[in-house]
Amino acid sequence: MIKKILVIGGTGLIGRPVVEQLLADGFDVTIGSRSPGHVQDIFGNRFTAIPIDLTEPTTIPKAIADQDAIHVSLPSGPRFKDCFRTEYQGIINLMSNVGESNLKRISYLSGDSVTPDETFPPVRAKWLAEEAIRSGDIPYSIWRPTWFAETLTKLARFGTIAMIGKGEVGAHWLTGRDFGRWVSKSMNEPKADNQTFNPYGQEWLSMKEAVEIYRDICFPLRPIASSPIGMVSFIGKTLRNWDMWFGAEMFRFLESVGERGDPTTGNELFGKMSQTVEDFAREQAGI
Repeated sequence: MIKKILVIGGTGLIGRPVVEQLLADGFDVTIGSRSPGHVQDIFGNRFTAIPIDLTEPTTIPKAIADQDAIHVSLPSGPRFKDCFRTEYQGIINLMSNVGESNLKRISYLSGDSVTPDETFPPVRAKWLAEEAIRSGDIPYSIWRPTWFAETLTKLARFGTIAMIGKGEVGAHWLTGRDFGRWVSKSMNEPKADNQTFNPYGQEWLSMKEAVEIYRDICFPLRPIASSPIGMVSFIGKTLRNWDMWFGAEMFRFLESVGERGDPTTGNELFGKMSQTVEDFAREQAGI
């Protein structure tokens, strides 16, 4: 029976709702972070924090000791080489240290666009990380979600809602809370062993439609400013603002591939996602 779970990346945009759901479901949650003090800044004393950096192998054994499971939620970027350093090499380092552990499950946040032959660097790094996990002896659950509603919060800046591109491509948007419910249910579900799932929300919306819903509820007086992907990428690279550049390149890629997965298996095992972009926006607005 899994009780104690280490969440690596629990302070991130998607990690936060996952740790909240795990706690609500009665798990003993420890958050692994390069900056344990940051955990307290966000959550107070509700979670135990332990230092860990997957790019530094010496920090791993102590952090995973006595844990029953690990959920890994790593940020990508902001440069392509960082994806391989944090995701692929980080997972290699983790898997090299789990042999003497008591781990019963490894849970890994990957991405919907991940396939064996995809060469786009951030996606390739995730595929290689998945392969490293699959090559081990510990049962795993790999998550390949589509677009998270939480990413909309990053578009509100400088008095506008900044949208990259025309916003015509879309997805079955999901929320971190619904995703956290799937992760939590998987922990003691034998049918989740050595499986890859595609968490999808129930409602397909274009990027433009999702942005408009979020704006209308959370920032009704702000205009939506759309910028061409190429221009944002160029400005980011010129200014060495790698977060801006990486975001533009990710949008360029996602617009070219759309959704690739099938949520059927996860829906049958864990139940369909229930929250919509409107639900998420209302929560953000406190309505």
